[in-house]
Amino acid sequence: MSKFSKNKTGISSQPKVDVHELQSLFLQAPLPMALLIGPDYVFAMANPAYTNLVGRPVVGKPMREAFAGTDFGYNFPLLEKVLQTGESVHLKEAVLQLPNGEGIFEDRFIDMAYQPYRDPQGVQIGIITTMHDVTEQVEARRKAEVSEQRYRSLTDTIPQMMWTATPDGMVNYCNERCRRYTDRKS
Repeated sequence: MSKFSKNKTGISSQPKVDVHELQSLFLQAPLPMALLIGPDYVFAMANPAYTNLVGRPVVGKPMREAFAGTDFGYNFPLLEKVLQTGESVHLKEAVLQLPNGEGIFEDRFIDMAYQPYRDPQGVQIGIITTMHDVTEQVEARRKAEVSEQRYRSLTDTIPQMMWTATPDGMVNYCNERCRRYTDRKS
């Protein structure tokens, strides 16, 4: 039996989805998600991806209790902003102390979003939070930056002129000696 209704052309239109299916979808989502309700930010729902990322059960607890003794407190002014203004807040590469696979707490870089959650009448009653662990990308970028610095330092110390160019001949890098000789800026 299809959950889609048919319009006069026989083509499926709006899906008919019940609350249990939406809850199941939320719980199966691969992106860590949680629903916070009220001014105490009580975890009404948290999917397994969220629970695994933060390393603790949170459902039914206010955020201050769920994350007592952690550096999660800097989020409270952001949550208050979402609750007061109804505007979303997005954080890029926020550093959080979270447990790794062995339960040892370490710095993790997390992209987070706090979105207003509204009831069917449009009244904001909570906040939906999503998280994405970008630690591996941040670490890879930092390693590439260190490698780039090391490369530039090495090429700037050699007595020869050195440069690189794109396939069409556009110079995209000159070492220090080459820059001095050609009066190039980079």
